[in-house]
Amino acid sequence: MPQHVGKFITMVGWLITEKSAQTYQGEPMEFATFEDLTGLYDATLFPETYRRFGHLLSGGKPYLLEGCVEEEFHTLTLTLTKIWVTSRLSS
Repeated sequence: MPQHVGKFITMVGWLITEKSAQTYQGEPMEFATFEDLTGLYDATLFPETYRRFGHLLSGGKPYLLEGCVEEEFHTLTLTLTKIWVTSRLSS
């Protein structure tokens, strides 16, 4: 992800953990950690994305995740715009 800061990318991941949160305006959003073959990475679902795709998140499934790689305080996050559940991934 470091070479893609500021760009939209698609990643594969398995949901490891998630934490619900609210914006200052009280809108629901979520922070999640996913894992792929290279390690763990963090993702953020802001309110619009959370409303559209949050119901898809549950453990034990592979996901295709689209979003923008952002860096703040030397920490990378994938700010999600789309989520797809996939029943299997080919190698």
